[in-house]
Amino acid sequence: MIPEKLFEDGHIDVFEKLLDMQNLRKKVLNLIFSLYETEFINESLLEVLNNSLLKVSQDCCEENTSCYNCLRNYNNQKLHKHIKRGLAKKALSSLISL
Repeated sequence: MIPEKLFEDGHIDVFEKLLDMQNLRKKVLNLIFSLYETEFINESLLEVLNNSLLKVSQDCCEENTSCYNCLRNYNNQKLHKHIKRGLAKKALSSLISL
């Protein structure tokens, strides 16, 4: 229970400020965690993009087509005639350079 004297003397402001500081602390910690999480995701995404670029940069087929070594698989067989290694290489290079 909070003594009434605290309300009379204006000491309640101290408690309000402490509560505000606790809320601020939570917000700062959440922000730090979010930034760390974002950085981790960005690093992971960049790693995936770089590995993908390595895969489509190998000379396994002509750049105006694709093969099972670079981009083709059973699941995308209906799209094989449209999948081009050169376009994938160009798109990945552009994404990585951003």
